[in-house]
Amino acid sequence: MKKRLLFTMLVIGLGSNAQMKLTATSSKSLNTDGSVAYIDSTQFNYAWDKGMISTHQPEFTIMGDAPVYLYQYRQPTLDYTTRELWGANNYPLSQNWMSTKTYNGSNQCTSDEGAGFRELFTYNANGKVATHTFENESMPGVWDIQERMEFFYDANDRLIAAHRFDGVSSFYTNKDSVWYDGTTNNVLTRKSYESADGMTFYLMYKSETTWTGNQPTTVNYFEDDDSDPMTPIVWFLTGDYTFTGSNCTLFEVFLVVNDVPTTTLAAQWDYSFNGSNQLISDVQSGGFGDVRIDYTYQADGLLETIDQQEDQGTGLATYRFVRFYYTDVTGIEEETLEFSVYPNPTTDKVNISQVCDRVEVFTMNGELVLAQSNTNNVDLSSFIAGNYLIKVSNGNGTGSKMIVKN
Repeated sequence: MKKRLLFTMLVIGLGSNAQMKLTATSSKSLNTDGSVAYIDSTQFNYAWDKGMISTHQPEFTIMGDAPVYLYQYRQPTLDYTTRELWGANNYPLSQNWMSTKTYNGSNQCTSDEGAGFRELFTYNANGKVATHTFENESMPGVWDIQERMEFFYDANDRLIAAHRFDGVSSFYTNKDSVWYDGTTNNVLTRKSYESADGMTFYLMYKSETTWTGNQPTTVNYFEDDDSDPMTPIVWFLTGDYTFTGSNCTLFEVFLVVNDVPTTTLAAQWDYSFNGSNQLISDVQSGGFGDVRIDYTYQADGLLETIDQQEDQGTGLATYRFVRFYYTDVTGIEEETLEFSVYPNPTTDKVNISQVCDRVEVFTMNGELVLAQSNTNNVDLSSFIAGNYLIKVSNGNGTGSKMIVKN
């Protein structure tokens, strides 16, 4: 039975309005007998103006194939600047690697994962992700493209196509397209094309979704059932949505035989919610495996734990448990740090009247061009002449001033 029911074109950002920061996560991976296989811990660090999160809850979206609850923390725009990853089979944990991110204004532009791997992002004029590139460092200072995704949008900023470039074979291997219902954001059809030579593309997968208002009712899946690109795709599954109010509570997938839907249930997903309409359980059963995910929330509504369970032949058992930790920064970002810079204008160095935990220099277009820690001066001698914005943070205070480089 075909198992590819997730379409990965959707690119979602993370809101930044609430006065909370995600500071750490911890997780335990368990063996089938319940013993600990591995323990992970991740710490997040931020520039003073990064890292504000909104709700940090699973968000429901339609990806053309199935109702999918996307976790905001998995998206590429969680605005941490440094992430430290620790792990071991037991305590104490050892640091595995550290990843860092840099930004062009509010948009992430690089993510250096350490150990010779990084991700690069570019954006279009409307702030939408244009490219997402994965690179490996084959030798010091030499970066090779492993994969690049290119995204295309219509006049309404709706994603209409994604192309995948395989750096190993040096050509495009996949091209995906999406069509919408008139001027709404309802997805009607998604198509996925594959190529073995980068020149000829064959339709390998298609989904078609029908809607009632802004709620999906049915989705049909078509796929090449024998991996031969010369043969046409066939209708092999159909899925039905059930909503209770605005919440999707059930999604059922049935087999299709000779273009006729059957009553044979291939798989289903059951979703449960609490009184605040927060997702508290996601149960998958049937031909795609038996999985249960339970969620808990803090009193302020932020996601607190994820309990992931899987049936490996002996019934459902937890294989990964994740906990999230937050820091309340209400009011901290608004405090003003009094400082002075001199000389201003300058031809080379700028001195700061106190040692600062974090110093950043931006162009007037919002591009971050310099970042330093624990310093009271910055060297601008290599910068071109012009106006810059210097931002500093120290303890609970932040501040910014314009500087001029002659």
